[in-house]
Amino acid sequence: MNQSSSQESPSFLLDRHGDITIIRFNHDSFDRVEIQDIRDQLRDVANKTEPPRFIIDFAHVTFMSSIILGVIMGIHLNICKRGGVLTICGMNEMTLRVFKITKLDKVLTIHENCEAAATAMQNG
Repeated sequence: MNQSSSQESPSFLLDRHGDITIIRFNHDSFDRVEIQDIRDQLRDVANKTEPPRFIIDFAHVTFMSSIILGVIMGIHLNICKRGGVLTICGMNEMTLRVFKITKLDKVLTIHENCEAAATAMQNG
């Protein structure tokens, strides 16, 4: 991952490393309005990125509502339709548990951290 650039919104930091886009959430939870903004911004970024290869880093997130899960799945479906990949990483025990309860761990690839996710994405 040599070429690198970044941009920031109030809710997340967007880093581009080569053809991989890493989305790092800035804080631990989100309100309903913020989630709608996140959805719109991520959809826009996903639609403008070729190839659509994304890592979403949940390292700073401690609470996740069902609405954010819906946003993640919507982005995932959009990316998959275009032949891309979405990987999740950096989850703490609580957020990982939410993904397991909802069985999203069977749908999405989850890695311990961004480095592991990027390595897997580059090798796969």
